[in-house]
Amino acid sequence: MSWYEEGYPGGTPVGPAKLPRALYPPANQAGKPESSPGPDVQAMKRAVSRLGRWPWQSFDQAYSRGFALGTSGNVKDSGVAGAAGHRPYRPGRRPDLPGAQVRKDSGGAASRRTACL
Repeated sequence: MSWYEEGYPGGTPVGPAKLPRALYPPANQAGKPESSPGPDVQAMKRAVSRLGRWPWQSFDQAYSRGFALGTSGNVKDSGVAGAAGHRPYRPGRRPDLPGAQVRKDSGGAASRRTACL
């Protein structure tokens, strides 16, 4: 089984307890205003890149639609949506959140994918 076919291993959370703000890409389905650039976006790009879901590069601070939803069907370009969809489903999470989709992997395990579309 390849690394991208199983959920990220769990561990003790580090860093801030919650993100500084909700991020919305341009032309999102929620109808929210596009998020302004900021250092929190740059930090998220670094984290998603370290998860193997976005190319490592010199990161800007803009939250783009490509970064939010991915630019291709390839794992390495799947962005925030790919990283969120890769987490294993655990009872107690709220799969009823807006944008949540429950899906089954090849072994029948359910996982949740969320993204601000």
